[in-house]
Amino acid sequence: MKMIFFVALVFLPLVASAQSSMSYGFEAGWNLANLNVSPSTQFPLSNRSTFMAAGFFEYQLNQSWSIQPELIYVQNGAKSNQVGDTTIFKYDYIEIPLLLRARSDYKIQTFDIYPSLFAGPSFGMNVNAQQEDDQTGFVTKRDLKSVTNGTNVTMDVGIGLEVPFNPGGSFVGDARYSFGLTNITTQNIQGENTTIKTKGIQFMGGLKIGI
Repeated sequence: MKMIFFVALVFLPLVASAQSSMSYGFEAGWNLANLNVSPSTQFPLSNRSTFMAAGFFEYQLNQSWSIQPELIYVQNGAKSNQVGDTTIFKYDYIEIPLLLRARSDYKIQTFDIYPSLFAGPSFGMNVNAQQEDDQTGFVTKRDLKSVTNGTNVTMDVGIGLEVPFNPGGSFVGDARYSFGLTNITTQNIQGENTTIKTKGIQFMGGLKIGI
C-alpha cells in the first residue's frame, strides 16, 4: 500500500501538467533474465529465457517528451547447469515502471517513424519465488517465498520505436535493460551475508491506441 501511495505522489503531478494527447497500449515479449549474486556462487549462473507482458498509458507533455506508467508481469531468475543437473531460480513480479521518454520523428518516404530513449524506476511486487531442480528427469521444487523480499526496485533504460498505421494507432516496440537496485533475498548462503539482485535484457512489441 505504501508503494502505491508513493507511485501516486510521483505520478499525479506529472499527469496534471500534461496538456497534450494521451494513449494506451499493450505489449508482450521476451526477457533474458539473470541474477547478480554477491558473494558469487560456486556454480556459474546462465540466463533464463522467459515471458513478459505489459499494459501502459502514455501522456504526451509536448512534441518531444512524454511520461509512461506501465503495469508489467515479468518472469525473472536464472539457471545453473551442471552435469546431469539443472537448477532454475524463478522470481516472478508484477511491476509498475514510471518512464520518462524522449522521442524524435523521422520520415522514410511517406512513413513517420518515432525513435525514442527512455528511463525510469520500476516498483515490483513478488508473486512467485521458487527453486526447481531437474536431476536427469527427476524434478523437485522448493518454495522460496519465505526467504524472498516481497518488493523489488529496479531501474529500466532502453530504446523504443513507434510506427503509426492510422491517425489513432501505432505499432510500438522497445528493447530495455532492467537492473535491480534492492536485495530480493533474506537468507544467508553458507553463513555469509548474501545479496541477490535481478537483471534482464527485455524485448517487447505491441500496439498503441490514442484516446
